[in-house]
Amino acid sequence: MPVPLSHLNTPLPTRTQEPVMTVPAAPFTAETITTHTHRWIIPTGQQGAPLGVIEATVAAAAVVARRVWELPEGAALPGDALQFTVESGQIVVSFISREQQA
Repeated sequence: MPVPLSHLNTPLPTRTQEPVMTVPAAPFTAETITTHTHRWIIPTGQQGAPLGVIEATVAAAAVVARRVWELPEGAALPGDALQFTVESGQIVVSFISREQQA
C-alpha cells in the first residue's frame, strides 16, 4: 500500500537570520599546516625480521626523508628523524613532515 507523501509539500517555518558570533576587529595571523606521516612497514614472522630487510627499509626511509627535508644526498639525519614502532606484529619505520601554507 503506498504511503501518502503530502506532508513533504508542507513549507518549513521561516527563521530570521541572526549572527552566530560577533568578532571584534583585531590583528591576527592565520596559518594552515599540513602534516604527512611517511611509513614503511616491515612484516615479521615468529622469528622477527632479517637484518638486511630492516637496513634496506631504513635506508629507503632516509632517502625519502632527505628529499622531503631538502637535505643533500648522504647528509646525516638528526638522531630523532626516524621513529621505530611495533604495530600488530610488524616493525614500522616512520617520519613526519609538515607543510605550511599561506
